[in-house]
Amino acid sequence: MIIGHLGIAFGARARWPRLSVYWLMVATMAPDLFRGVLAATGMSNGFTNRYSHVLPFSLLLALALGLVALVLFRDPLAAVVTVIVVLSHIVLDAVSGQKAIWDGSPPGLNVQRYVQVELMIEGALAWWGWRLMRRSPSPTWLSRRSVLAALLVFETAFQAWTLEQRPYATRCWVWPLESCWKWRGERPPDIG
Repeated sequence: MIIGHLGIAFGARARWPRLSVYWLMVATMAPDLFRGVLAATGMSNGFTNRYSHVLPFSLLLALALGLVALVLFRDPLAAVVTVIVVLSHIVLDAVSGQKAIWDGSPPGLNVQRYVQVELMIEGALAWWGWRLMRRSPSPTWLSRRSVLAALLVFETAFQAWTLEQRPYATRCWVWPLESCWKWRGERPPDIG
């Protein structure tokens, strides 16, 4: 999930216009940014995901950014909104992918298996946040139609690209709720 996270930032900016939209964009992408920092240290992918996307570590990240927001904006509401926006990333990733919310919890819904469904969810979130921001008393340059169009084109191109990549090669464009293996007439691989 990429542009869906930005939709949350745009929606939060519309509701709380005193907060910087750039700050909210950083907050909503903070777990992915933190994962990148951890990966740069040479940490394995499993550990980078654990320390950036699983509770209680993601909660610690959210609280740290909430504290930074309190210092920057001198407003307790800014801190609370920041914490919520950071944690929204974890929830959306649990819908989109297989990431668990905490150690030992069931895996996420893995909607990304169905490209069209994920694209619709992300597009709807991006459109919703963009629309709210556009109608807010203080819209930014990000509320231009061209920005929404660029985000949707980017996400569509990204989804098309992931079809060719492993482990996404089993995805299908033909029918989102039918197994790719059934459509191709192939036998599914043994998972056990």
